[in-house]
Amino acid sequence: MERATSDLKFRWRVRDLIILLAFWQCILMTLCLLYFLHNQSVDLDRQRLVNLENARFSRDSGDFHSRLKATLKPPTKKGEEEARFIKNIITEAPVIGEEIKSLPGYISIIGNKTLHMTCRTCSLVSSSGQLSGKGAGADIDDADCVLRMNAAPVKGYEEDVGYRTTARIIGHPNLQKSLQEDEDMKQEILDDQNTRTDFVIIPWLYEVDINQTSDPVYLLAKNYSKEYPSVEFYLFTKEKLQETGREFERQVGMTRKEAHTWFSTGFVTMLFAIDICGKIDVYGLPPENYCQSHPNSKILYHYYNDSINKLECTYYAASEKKLHMGHKFLTEKAIFSQWAIHRNIRFHYPSWKPVLRNLTQLNSPFLKLYNEAKKNGTLSKLQNPSSKRQKSSKMSNCSGSVTDCKAEESKNYTVVRTFYKNGRRIVVKRVVKISKKPSA
Repeated sequence: MERATSDLKFRWRVRDLIILLAFWQCILMTLCLLYFLHNQSVDLDRQRLVNLENARFSRDSGDFHSRLKATLKPPTKKGEEEARFIKNIITEAPVIGEEIKSLPGYISIIGNKTLHMTCRTCSLVSSSGQLSGKGAGADIDDADCVLRMNAAPVKGYEEDVGYRTTARIIGHPNLQKSLQEDEDMKQEILDDQNTRTDFVIIPWLYEVDINQTSDPVYLLAKNYSKEYPSVEFYLFTKEKLQETGREFERQVGMTRKEAHTWFSTGFVTMLFAIDICGKIDVYGLPPENYCQSHPNSKILYHYYNDSINKLECTYYAASEKKLHMGHKFLTEKAIFSQWAIHRNIRFHYPSWKPVLRNLTQLNSPFLKLYNEAKKNGTLSKLQNPSSKRQKSSKMSNCSGSVTDCKAEESKNYTVVRTFYKNGRRIVVKRVVKISKKPSA
């Protein structure tokens, strides 16, 4: 009995020893694996820096005339002096592991050079108030390329929107308002070495044929490209503008002219990002149903303070319901959702995923109103409300009996002239008085 007990205890000791040895062997293997991975990471970082140095290219090279800001950037929370130091010592370099491709849809304003640009990862930053207080700046700056819209500032908002800018996509009506009429923004976008962009991309939002000898926006961009040689100015070609129109028609089921709308800067910026980016992280663009699911939203249209700031959802709803003019923001966001299904696009602040719809055509608020008006036969009146305004204007100036008003209408009429200047719809009304000639 004692012998059996002794054998059992011996077996237990052997078992415990084997378990202990196996435990320490696992720890040793884990440490070895961590050490190996650490060395691999260091080697990759070193190789990355070597590739950056070897891949350095000059602006004089015909194939690589485009330049991108360095992909290694300091976090937004770093001090201003440290950020400036790191930014200045890191060499400008192309995207790692990607062949810089030619983009025939974009042409330089001087020299008629085709844009050569490829970005492995992109941050597409809107000007929406959705970004206020989100602290997304470091994530935004971490991408290879940072794309910004119009003249949304970064100074004073770095914590939320970052400070790097690779390309500014500025819709042609906004170029004069953003730069020529705002000296501070012109310095920030074109001159300040810490905040200036590498590229300015100018799409014409509602025109195709551009007169290069007389168009004021074209001449302004040409002057800026000469005044600020460190910034490259590129235009959408006529073919690219036509392609953009065809894409809108394919998604919406009607032409831009039939919809009485013009493209938003967000729409053409998304198309530009699709052309140059492998992966796109979009910041500050809500889905088309955001306002419906957030009826009490107080988010402002812009994250920065400006004289025309308003509630985002209010502006979206007002623009979407106008059948005769204006941007169709919610319709465009429905298009973005369709694009994101088939491309590597992710949305942040708010974060949302595109939904695959079993529809042949989008069903945005604008399209619902449009199709309903078309079915009821009221589309023509809703798309041309000037005649209605003219009649009401004449009647509002009349006082007295019906007979007197009819007589007044025969004497006075209102001339209404509508035209577009710098992207703004201008209506000029003029009351013309006609005195009755005495009958012979």
